[in-house]
Amino acid sequence: RASITLSVIPFVLVISGLARDYLLTKYYLKRRIGYEYAEGDVQWNEHNTITYPILCSLAGICAGMFGVGGGIVKGPLMLEMGILPQIASATSATMILFTSASATVSYVLFGVLNQSYTLVLIPPGTYFFCCWTILICEGNQKYRKKFVHHYKHRNNSCLEYSFNGNFKATLTTIDKL
Repeated sequence: RASITLSVIPFVLVISGLARDYLLTKYYLKRRIGYEYAEGDVQWNEHNTITYPILCSLAGICAGMFGVGGGIVKGPLMLEMGILPQIASATSATMILFTSASATVSYVLFGVLNQSYTLVLIPPGTYFFCCWTILICEGNQKYRKKFVHHYKHRNNSCLEYSFNGNFKATLTTIDKL
């Protein structure tokens, strides 16, 4: 079993090397044409293309060993990299979504998830999610600050987008089961 698990490492190293070459090519091209980086952009130079992937890999290993989602560990790491808080928060939330979804699917596949709990837990989860979203949106409007980065498009409210996203994610998860 260990040989199967370890056989992935050469593949990951080859893909990582190809990604590093690609990032360095883009970095040197941007440097040559005088590209100005926006606030929060990561400059993928020789140092960063080695340091950040190693740190992210170690963070992922620690997250796996301690049973927490990678987004929880990598959020502060992205802030340390200089990424804007809104982008780090959204990226962390996306990582947490995929981590929890994959854990749920594995529990369902192994038959250890009591599916009757979903009928009990989805309604309060949706309710508190909506309450939190309303609180954040009101705080954004009242204090004119971005507590959580969100988009308002046309006349749709933040709550509508959040509920629709939560509803679609739930339907997609149920459909995949």
